[in-house]
Amino acid sequence: MIHTPIIHPGPGAGRRIRGLIFDMDGTILDTRPFHMAAWRQLVARLGLDGRAMELAESGFGKTNWAIFHEWWGKGAAERDLDALSEEKERLFRQLIQGRGRVRPGFIALLEQARRWRLRIALATSGPAENAAFLLADLGIARWFDAVAPGSAAIRSKPHPDPFLIAAGRQGVPPQQCVAFEDSSHGFWSVRRAGMPLVAIAERKADLLSIQKWTPYVYEDFRPVPALLAQWVG
Repeated sequence: MIHTPIIHPGPGAGRRIRGLIFDMDGTILDTRPFHMAAWRQLVARLGLDGRAMELAESGFGKTNWAIFHEWWGKGAAERDLDALSEEKERLFRQLIQGRGRVRPGFIALLEQARRWRLRIALATSGPAENAAFLLADLGIARWFDAVAPGSAAIRSKPHPDPFLIAAGRQGVPPQQCVAFEDSSHGFWSVRRAGMPLVAIAERKADLLSIQKWTPYVYEDFRPVPALLAQWVG
């Protein structure tokens, strides 16, 4: 059954926000071309068909382990998924190193968040190695109080676990966090975590469909400080 998303407009009257939680891939920066290039190399090496690449593309925002289980079903248990995940992510890191750029307005938002004394966390489906690599490569690691990376041990987006774990690690109740996402998997995760959602949609064609999730949809982070100013008092 397909459930219609329920818009959660903001933290609610009298409930000031205390934390921000960001997805990484597609939200802080556009990593999709680099991830897809890495998947294509892995699919080719494994001799898989086009269906595997389609599942990797549609699964953008999920953990690698979730995608592997879609590839092989029960047969995934016979493979070394951790090694395959590391191979794919090593390819990704090689491809993106020195080439990633945060979206416009992101650094200014972090600076304003610090002035407001907000906590800042990352909730990503990527493994810990990717999170650490990208935060360092982009020069933004010092801004983050907590990181919740993806792993085989936790449920992937669209489950709420990544955002709930990030909120717990930064010491802020979920209802007082604002989450930033770009994918439907992430939107479901945020919604199920009970957090207000700010969506990043760089393609104008996506704006209308994303507005069923949240009224706060932007191409980048430049308008976000003015929005958050309503919720920090």
